[in-house]
Amino acid sequence: MRVVLAAVMTLDGKIARHLHEPSDWASEDDQREFRAEFAKHPVVLYGRNTYEAYKDRRTEGKLHVILTRKPDEFESLPGDLEFTSDSPERIVQGLKQRGYESVLVAGGSAVYALFLNAGLVDDLYITIEGRMFGGGVSFVESLDHEIEVRLVSSRQIGPNTVLLHYKSHSGAKR
Repeated sequence: MRVVLAAVMTLDGKIARHLHEPSDWASEDDQREFRAEFAKHPVVLYGRNTYEAYKDRRTEGKLHVILTRKPDEFESLPGDLEFTSDSPERIVQGLKQRGYESVLVAGGSAVYALFLNAGLVDDLYITIEGRMFGGGVSFVESLDHEIEVRLVSSRQIGPNTVLLHYKSHSGAKR
């Protein structure tokens, strides 16, 4: 199963000014690229804070998996909107057993760290916007080991916006 991580961040490595903030500050160039990547995957996974920021923007026909410490506080709709506290490994294995071939990990900081720490990420699509917040939510909450990635491509997608595509060596070891 292919696990793809997508994020937009500022030059100073922030994905939001504060929790629960949608990335409405991102350029239309980033949003266009994200929508194209989003469309490629039958499953999108994100944490509860990201869910709270985007819950009114769910897409029909796509499974939305929300990682939360308290899944019982939410109502799951199997095959559409599912809340879980399972480990990244169990989530990926469960999706694979259900016949899914890919998942897009779309935030936030803690979820990115969980999947990177677990060595499950195959590809990273990182958009860098030409702005700095000076504070806010970092791209990755914390890593428990160094992770090496290989740059596949970089391209300017807007006047102040660059899209980087990396392959993760750890994801390839699965």
